[in-house]
Amino acid sequence: MYQSVKDLVRTAEIQQKALSELVIEAECHESGSNRKEVWQRMRSNLLTMRAAIKQGENELGVRSKTGLTGGEAIKLKKYRAERKTLSGDVMMAAVENAIATNEVNAAMGVICATPTAGSSGTLPGALFMLEKRLGLSDSLLIYCWWVGLNYCQSCGNCWRDRWLPRRSWFSIGNGCRGGC
Repeated sequence: MYQSVKDLVRTAEIQQKALSELVIEAECHESGSNRKEVWQRMRSNLLTMRAAIKQGENELGVRSKTGLTGGEAIKLKKYRAERKTLSGDVMMAAVENAIATNEVNAAMGVICATPTAGSSGTLPGALFMLEKRLGLSDSLLIYCWWVGLNYCQSCGNCWRDRWLPRRSWFSIGNGCRGGC
């Protein structure tokens, strides 16, 4: 992947390619997979994210095995249907999706941990709000996801390189690339 968004944009301008196309090519190179295999993995992950949101927003909601968490996505769904929110419905739709996904995660359900399980609702929250708001196809959602993943990695790399000592445990092998 690219080390910074600036590198990605510069390369896109030189090669006259879409940002998402460059990121997909980089993934193919790094994973040793062909484009079709990489695309199918992303499509499968997208379907997993969509299913987690639907599960979290069902009539009863989702509760963790301990019963300590859950049901908040349903509360948001009802509130959005009955009242006007301060931040607007678009923002709250994304938050509802994110919470629904996190509740499925807490209930030991199947999620797509992107970029990490702890923040697993953030990306689906935004992506599926865009799908509803703009009528995006699965293909366009996947392209958005690719650019977002590279952006998160680039931000994490920048944060890591600027703020962490070179030999810190975090900079040696941070899976979440700075908690992006």
